[in-house]
Amino acid sequence: MKTNRANDLTKAVIQYLSLNGWKVWRYNNVGVWDAKKGVHRKSKMTLKGVPDVIGFHKTTGIFGGFEIKVGKDRLSPEQKQFLDELESANGIGLVIRDEIGDLIRLYKEALKVHPRGDELRKTIRIFYIE
Repeated sequence: MKTNRANDLTKAVIQYLSLNGWKVWRYNNVGVWDAKKGVHRKSKMTLKGVPDVIGFHKTTGIFGGFEIKVGKDRLSPEQKQFLDELESANGIGLVIRDEIGDLIRLYKEALKVHPRGDELRKTIRIFYIE
C-alpha cells in the first residue's frame, strides 16, 4: 500500500500495529488552534520529540514509538533523542518513511534484536495490508 500523505500513512501504521497486538494512538503534539491569534497554542507541558504514533504491546507491555515521515520530512534532534532513549530502555522506536512496507520491514528487523523479540513474533497475525 503506497501512501503519499502523512495522515494516510499514520492511519495505516495504526491499523497494522492494532492488528498485531498493539494498543496505539496518534499523539497530537501540534497544539490547539487559536482562531483569534491564527496560531497553534502549545501547552507548556508538551514534550518535544514524542513520535506521531505511540502505544504498548498488549501481551508483552513493551512501549513503542513510531515516527511518520513523508517526502523530504526529516527527524528533529528532539525526535531522534526520544527514539534513541526509547530503544535504550528496551522499547521499540521506528521511523516509518513513505509507505507501510517500511514499517513491516523495520518491525521485523527490530524483533530480531529486541530482547523479547521471540515473544512479539508469536503475536504477529499479518505482515501486509492491501
